[in-house]
Amino acid sequence: MYKKMLVATLMLGISVVGFSQTNEIKNADPKELAKTIVENNQKELLDKMKRRLNDRNEPNVKFDKEMTQFLYQENLIDSVLKAKSHRLKDVYKELCKKSNMPTDFVYEGINVNNIEYKSFETGKKQGQVDSTTLVVPVSFQAHTIAKDGVSDVKFDVTFNWELRVKAKTQKIVVDGKKTDMIVDYIQKGKPTYVSSVVTPIKFLSSDMSNMKKTAQDAVIEWYANLPKTLDSKYVEQSSSDIKAMSVSPSDIVFDLPKSQNFTITEVPTIKVEIDPYKIISDEDRSLYTAPKAYIIVAPVFNVSVDDSFKNAELTVSYVLKDTIKPIADKEKQLRRSAANAVVEEFAKQLSAYVSSRDAEQKTYIENMFETTKSDVEVSHLPKHGSEKIKKESAQKYLSLLNGSSLNFVVDSIEVKDSNWGSLVYTISQKYQSESYSDYTQKQIYMTYDAAKGTYVINKIKVIPNSTKLK
Repeated sequence: MYKKMLVATLMLGISVVGFSQTNEIKNADPKELAKTIVENNQKELLDKMKRRLNDRNEPNVKFDKEMTQFLYQENLIDSVLKAKSHRLKDVYKELCKKSNMPTDFVYEGINVNNIEYKSFETGKKQGQVDSTTLVVPVSFQAHTIAKDGVSDVKFDVTFNWELRVKAKTQKIVVDGKKTDMIVDYIQKGKPTYVSSVVTPIKFLSSDMSNMKKTAQDAVIEWYANLPKTLDSKYVEQSSSDIKAMSVSPSDIVFDLPKSQNFTITEVPTIKVEIDPYKIISDEDRSLYTAPKAYIIVAPVFNVSVDDSFKNAELTVSYVLKDTIKPIADKEKQLRRSAANAVVEEFAKQLSAYVSSRDAEQKTYIENMFETTKSDVEVSHLPKHGSEKIKKESAQKYLSLLNGSSLNFVVDSIEVKDSNWGSLVYTISQKYQSESYSDYTQKQIYMTYDAAKGTYVINKIKVIPNSTKLK
């Protein structure tokens, strides 16, 4: 019987040793090791606090006596909570009393910031780096609501921890001599609290994200209900039906709001067709065939989000961005010629550049785009697989483009408005390199740049499923 128990005990010991070896956290980079250890330690501490603040049956939590509190409204600690001190240890202790339970506590956004080595403070090494000890700042946001809502606080918190690490080495031979080489670092003891910084905040990051989403949803709904939502003076000016617009969150650009009242200006504009003959003089009417004129209106949304962060009220003002005047038939012909010339020049330059990779030619082609960041789609068709389409900036596309030949011909042209302000060319492209060749259909989107007096390329898109191997 004793022998069986001894064997079982030995096996258990082996099992425990094996477990500790398997779960020992180690890393060749001491800063990465410290990040993992301290981040886990911080999360474990906060999780234990959360459980205990709701249930006295959960284990108590021990704190460093100097830790700054982030659980209660400062000016109520003495009069309402009646804690022994304003330190975290004593505030937490009071909140865990039965009369103050449950206290709702949540945290978010644990981030490990710049990890640095500690410096020696005294002795011969004073001021030098201590390579065995790292200082690790960990930040997070906390929201605590005491029982019955007596205190409702949000704080931005940074805890600074120290972690000692130990190098694990192995012997190697260098120039015939044995030397120690560091292969890993392991922790030496638990993280030690150093200091903390606690700052009151009005909103958590998640609150601001919720406000942003609520505002975007409200703006999307506003566009979806055009023309009902548009100011009547623009509806009355319109000479054609104003249609609802489909807008996505990416079309509504603004930073995370810092308050519940904010303004959104970077949104899609609204194109309202107006009577062109209010612009064209009577003596010039014969110069125009089916003229079109437009005003471009930019809404400005003043947003107010309620305390739940789920409802937004919009107040809308407008900025008249532009008036697009009708162009005469002669000008349309000139624009058509200019657009064709730009596409022909683009084809010529691209065909020459693909094999030459000339830097000046690359710059010349880049300048044909609206910006160097304009989107260019490229496709690839594996021998055994489906078409893959990837988007690059014009600049990166040209940097990566390499092959023996690239040529394209124009299949068709689509005029997006009667003034030839926006065009789409559909092309058939043949590409060849040493290892890959294909045929693809693409669309070149162009707009007329009045300042330059010519057309610029806005983007190039692949027509899905058009790529064929040659």
